Amino acid sequence: MIRLRCHSVFTRELSRRREIALLLQRPSHIRRALSMGLLRSRPQPFYETSENFLLNPSSMSKSNCYYPTLFNKNHTQLRFVSKYLYPSPPRQAFFESFLSGGFAKANKIIFGEDHDRYIQWLKTASLFSDKDIAMILDDFDHIVKASYEFRASGVKTIASIWQALSSRSRNTLGVQRLMEEIVNRRDLLLRLLLATGEYEFFQTKIMPVILQYVPSESLNYLDRGLQAARATWNSSESEIDFDQEEMEKYLSCEDIPLEQRREFLKLLITPAMRAAKPMYVKIKLVGQFLDFANKLESEEWFKDPKHTEYDDIFVLIGLAPVDISRLHGYLHDLLAIVELRFDKEDTRLFFTHLMRVLVDKAPSITNIIFKFKLSEKKKAEDKTEDALSPLDLAYAMKARAKFNEDAVFDLFLEQSVLQDARVQEEIFLSLCAENKDWKSLQKRFEMMAGKEDLPSTIHYGIAIQALEYLKADVQLEKLYRHIKARKMNANAAVFTALMKMKLRHEDQSGLDNLLQEYISLSQDKSAPAPNKDVHVLVPFTMRLFMEKQDYTEVLQRLHSYLENEVKTGVKFVSDSFLSEVLIYFADNCALREFQRLRNLVSRCNRESSEFHSAIVHALSTLGRFAEAEEVAFEAHGNSAIPFFDFRIYSSQLRNYTMWLQLNPPLNLKRSIERRIFFILASWSNEHYSMFQAQVGGVEFLAGIMDLLNNQAKQFSRERGIRKLRGHLRRAAATAALIQDQRHMKYDIALFLPLLRLYLSFEKFNPPEVMRIHKLMKERNIRVTAEAYYYVLGALTYMDSKKEPTFRRSKRMLEQLLRNYGVFDENPATDVKLDFQQNCVSLSKVVLQFQKNVPAEIADEIVEQFLAGCQKKLKKDAFPLKLKLRTNSMQRLILKRKSTQEYAQFLTETYNQYSEMLNYMQNVSPENEPFVIPPFFSREFGEVLVEMIQMHMNLNGTLDEKLQNEVLDLLLKGVTMPNSDYNKLLDTCLKSPNRDLDRILKVIEKYLADTNLSELTRYQKKRFCYKLCMLHMALKYGDEAVEKKFSILSKFYNIEPLNQTREQLEPKDYIINFLRSSRGYLFNIGEDPFLGSSMTIFEFIDYFNPSRRIKGLNLVANTFRTMKITLQKEIMEGNLDVRYLELNFPKTMKLYSSKSEFYVMLSRFNSEIDRYYRTLETKLPDRNKLRFGDQKTIRIEKSKDVLKYLLLKTDKNIDFYISKDAKLDLTPMLHFSQLSQKSQKSQSLHQSNELRHLRQMQLQNRVEKRVKSDSIGELGNTFNM
Repeated sequence: MIRLRCHSVFTRELSRRREIALLLQRPSHIRRALSMGLLRSRPQPFYETSENFLLNPSSMSKSNCYYPTLFNKNHTQLRFVSKYLYPSPPRQAFFESFLSGGFAKANKIIFGEDHDRYIQWLKTASLFSDKDIAMILDDFDHIVKASYEFRASGVKTIASIWQALSSRSRNTLGVQRLMEEIVNRRDLLLRLLLATGEYEFFQTKIMPVILQYVPSESLNYLDRGLQAARATWNSSESEIDFDQEEMEKYLSCEDIPLEQRREFLKLLITPAMRAAKPMYVKIKLVGQFLDFANKLESEEWFKDPKHTEYDDIFVLIGLAPVDISRLHGYLHDLLAIVELRFDKEDTRLFFTHLMRVLVDKAPSITNIIFKFKLSEKKKAEDKTEDALSPLDLAYAMKARAKFNEDAVFDLFLEQSVLQDARVQEEIFLSLCAENKDWKSLQKRFEMMAGKEDLPSTIHYGIAIQALEYLKADVQLEKLYRHIKARKMNANAAVFTALMKMKLRHEDQSGLDNLLQEYISLSQDKSAPAPNKDVHVLVPFTMRLFMEKQDYTEVLQRLHSYLENEVKTGVKFVSDSFLSEVLIYFADNCALREFQRLRNLVSRCNRESSEFHSAIVHALSTLGRFAEAEEVAFEAHGNSAIPFFDFRIYSSQLRNYTMWLQLNPPLNLKRSIERRIFFILASWSNEHYSMFQAQVGGVEFLAGIMDLLNNQAKQFSRERGIRKLRGHLRRAAATAALIQDQRHMKYDIALFLPLLRLYLSFEKFNPPEVMRIHKLMKERNIRVTAEAYYYVLGALTYMDSKKEPTFRRSKRMLEQLLRNYGVFDENPATDVKLDFQQNCVSLSKVVLQFQKNVPAEIADEIVEQFLAGCQKKLKKDAFPLKLKLRTNSMQRLILKRKSTQEYAQFLTETYNQYSEMLNYMQNVSPENEPFVIPPFFSREFGEVLVEMIQMHMNLNGTLDEKLQNEVLDLLLKGVTMPNSDYNKLLDTCLKSPNRDLDRILKVIEKYLADTNLSELTRYQKKRFCYKLCMLHMALKYGDEAVEKKFSILSKFYNIEPLNQTREQLEPKDYIINFLRSSRGYLFNIGEDPFLGSSMTIFEFIDYFNPSRRIKGLNLVANTFRTMKITLQKEIMEGNLDVRYLELNFPKTMKLYSSKSEFYVMLSRFNSEIDRYYRTLETKLPDRNKLRFGDQKTIRIEKSKDVLKYLLLKTDKNIDFYISKDAKLDLTPMLHFSQLSQKSQKSQSLHQSNELRHLRQMQLQNRVEKRVKSDSIGELGNTFNM
């Protein structure tokens, strides 16, 4: 075996040599980049200064700091924030409003102006009343919880509060009681100090005060543990040290319950293990953990597979933040540290235990550990059976089955001496069932009969589930009787199969009887079934009611089960099922039941992080985004470790993404974006494997990928760029494609963002989608209906170019529906695919196919899908989202076949949706404004558009009744595309039977804001444009500048530059180009320029008139119709101006404003189109673009013309505003009067500045190519 001294210096040097050796194996250009990455400083953390929160501009030590020292000026925190993730360091004002809900006040105390006043009040108050004490305790609790998110500032605030109160005299009324209460509730604070490593703060400040109020014999396990640990942080060596002797004494204390000692050990080791980036630090921590666990536990503690107390720590040990290529060296170091403490047999079992905890989370590492054990066996020349066990082979087989099923049997045959049917046969039976190889499954099952205690309950469970899939009910019941005859302990898998059989026959009493039978077995002391699995079976007793949408019965049963939990102590309902039912209610817009379930779970004290995450998810689905935001922060505060649960973060990101899709007001939008990027930045330094280790991590990482893609698309579309830029985005995409090298289990969730990306306008690449689909198949990833939406979309597009019969697309869709058992002739061909769970995603795939394929090809398969839905689901109880989609399919079919039937069906659908909307409004909370769920609003909007079109085609206009109904629906929140809004409003405004009050309400509520913002932005950018022209004229003269930039000057309608110069006063903010406090140019609220200098390309992007504010707005024609109508009504005395100003202030402000912007924009667009016609051969033909909306194409066309006019004509004039440029407003001589020497000097200075800028940009590009294991080191999101 390898003999390696585990001295920290030696181990550190060994790790460093491996890094250098790995570096030297790379190509030269990558080697240069990587050497910069290894030698330069790490990403900078947030740290606190006396002024405000800034990103540390100075370099750090060669390794990431871990535990901070409280009063160190370079105060760091556990989670690092890359400075590249922000356009600038976040302002103090941002942090003052970051946390919402119950944390709002705590947020202000930590960051806002309230901080000093609050501390001063605590120091000087003459007394603290009962009300004051309750308030301070609540504040303190929230500040402690918030400190998990803002660790540096939070702990500093806690220190200030602690110092202020502990220094007060006990004679002051209320002080002693207040401190007693704080000390009695100290557990959360002590956990925070363990998580942040503030051991010195505990020893010097916290513990002395605790001893004043708590006798030493009454100290709890956290107090005594922290005292015993006496931990110190060695920043120079990046190591944490514990007092080994005292810790072992503490862990041996019999007067502290074993569970509490275990918990303290996990609280001590886990954060240190998470933060240990250098491998030698992690290896040392593993050694310390083993020493402590050996002292605490019996000798069998990691030898017994049932001992799962420290599984989370073992996962962190196994998921080392190194690439697969370096994992072998890490395992050697780990082997050495284990060998120092255990004999040969126990060392073998240690790695077996590692394989057990990693087989589901990281199968690739499990496979590597197995190979590592084999290689060590060969080196030591041991026998296979002495170095490995049948369990090792079983875990390796299970791991390989996840990414290469064909290799499982080969591995089994290779290791003949390790074969043992008791632990390995389960894997073969599972593979037979998954691949529908029923003959092999039957043969293997029969071969086990009579062999010792085989088949076991596990084997029976697999066989009986296979029989259920085949609907072989007689054989299934016979096999169950055989289990009973052998007096075996039937497990949940067996009962699951029996319940599925009852479900197929809709036998509710049979389901209830099976549940009672299982509960009885679990209470039978002679042969108890594991009662911990009761919650696995309970959902089956409720499926029929959920399918029938019998919400009342579902709620009543849940209430009954939760009451039984209290009586029996048995868990009847899992957190995941409670979450499922909550989301089920939200998806079906059962608002009353949704709220009742929330109340029920709260009353029964069954809230959990998973359930809170489901609430955020459900509220987002219902469009209640602000409420979801408050619940998210409440959930963070109530989670086991505040602000550390990936499931909540994942739901929170989803909420933000959906919120932004509805175009909230500008200030709110920016606040949401800042919060998104703070969350992203907070986790940017985590290794990818950490997302795999924690529940919800993969979904969180997928959310981050989607977010980066969306931001890149937004950046490109606003600037007319046909490509997506962003190193972070590319890094995340690379991580998804090489998940095995990131220690990650292959997961479909990480491929979905890539599939979405390659069907976006800027990155449209259908062949790449098909390549990823092939890759997923090769890696044995089950491709779900959600993924097929993108795969089939790509294939349909490719067929439209080369295959007019759409043969490949149709075959793929038919196979997909066959996999889910939609067609009658066969059951589902994939055992693990459930039609009822995926019917909504399937409907999305089918509807997309129907829209993109000719009717003669699509309609047949669509009708088959509709018939399959009718047979598999209750006709009158489709899930709401499925009902909406199937209605869309039927409308498309009827529209092509029969106008009369289509009109009748459309009217029926319209009436149904109106009734559903009225019901939602009636049952919505009375104390909150009614919000239509966005998914329902979109679908109803499509029906409205079709209704309007149908009536316009039949009658040429809309009757008064329909007009009013449609306007009322819009006022309730039903949405339509902007073009349809304008068509409808224009039609209504011109109608003689119009209801002007309703029309103005719609404009006031939904459209006026965007128009006013555009007008305000136009005026402000016009001013900025003037400053740019004056700056250019200083060098090139008024006449030359006016001529070159004439197309933009016409749009911004500026006066001759000599007049403009005279109108401006030489104020500081004008001379400085309206710079922000950070030096950014043009700091205007509606559209700030996020840069301290401006090149000609940035100038074109920023001042391009085609860049419009996103959101609903009145287009020029509708705007003109509204002004004419209002003017006529006012002139005729039908409308009172004061009434209009009082009830429609924004609309009237829009009415009274100049329409200059729209006139100029119309002229500018006409001129762009003229240039496109005259310069046809010199400009790309954007009109032939198949993908991309008209706004994006318009931006691109404008940008093409502007680049041609400003870059390719009169190249002697170049635009640039430098970082330190000042605007000179003094009257200037004519340009020709400037001396040639002066002109040459200015040109030379300008050239030097541009050369320097280009060098800096080139250097930045080189640095951004550096690859890293962490997201945060890979680039600037805002430079996508």
